[in-house]
Parts: sequence; C-alpha cells; structure tokens
Amino acid sequence: QAERSPYAFAAVASAGTGVTWMDWADFLESFDRIYACRLPSPEKPFKVIYGEWDSESSGGCLNHLTSWRRNPQMLLDLPRGGRLFACL
Repeated sequence: QAERSPYAFAAVASAGTGVTWMDWADFLESFDRIYACRLPSPEKPFKVIYGEWDSESSGGCLNHLTSWRRNPQMLLDLPRGGRLFACL
C-alpha cells in the first residue's frame, strides 16, 4: 500500500463556521465535482452584479436584429491602468 500524503485533504465551506477540512478519500466519496473560484481580496475594491437571462431579457445574437439589444449589457468604467477580473 502506498504511503498517504499528509497533504491529501480538501477544504469544504461550512455554514457559519468558515472552512472545514476533510480527508481527500472522504471528499471523493461525498462529491463528484469541484468548482474552483477566485474570491476578491478584502483589501481591494470589488463589485458583484447579479443578473440572468430569462424570457424577457434574452434577445439572441446579431442574427436577430429586432431582439438582440434586449440582452443584458453593462458599461464598465475602469481607471487608467485598472485591472478587471470577470467571472460569468
């Protein structure tokens, strides 16, 4: 049997308490997907915008000239040299 790595653990978000660590083998038994995300740094300003495409706001592509302008649109104004991280 191969020696287990002492680093074979996974962090799992736990409501109210922050982060919980669990054994990697237990993690694999409980979950079948991992989604990686980048959280904004508390030291840097950030903005979260929520939205969705639904029957009222989905206009299709430019092939649909009468409806494509209904697609959700945002204007981003960044300071010179500013950086943007967008997650859709």
